[in-house]
Amino acid sequence: MCSPARHGPPPHRYYLPSLVRIFEIAPGAQDAFTFGVEVETGSEELYESELFQVHANALFLMVDAVVALVRLGQTEKLAETLVDLGRSHHKYGVRAIHYPIVGTALIHTLKTALGADYTPQVHQAWTQVYAVIFTGMQEGAFYEECNTEK
Repeated sequence: MCSPARHGPPPHRYYLPSLVRIFEIAPGAQDAFTFGVEVETGSEELYESELFQVHANALFLMVDAVVALVRLGQTEKLAETLVDLGRSHHKYGVRAIHYPIVGTALIHTLKTALGADYTPQVHQAWTQVYAVIFTGMQEGAFYEECNTEK
């Protein structure tokens, strides 16, 4: 198996395009963010928004943290972090149907940015990383949903 840690986290220049790609795939998703209301997808105004940049950075800091925890073999901490993240995102309205969109955007951005360096091994590693993120966050969202139904 090809370790995602071998390929490291994506460079910072991927942050903004990945978030924009989410909005291209699912235009309605942009409205869920305070920086996205009444701003055209892909516009300079969107890119220049401080809130947009902060959120895009946070998205990949989380991906970087997942890769670091995988490298260190800290699976308990990784699971705890992802469950907490899933719980908090559920409170903001993120649901199961949203996760594949983010995964698709991440993989598309990496494939586009890496070009010929985006090998089947890199694809497999990042697909596995995102599967771990998706699964952990889904678990947290499930717990949150169960707690709010009471």
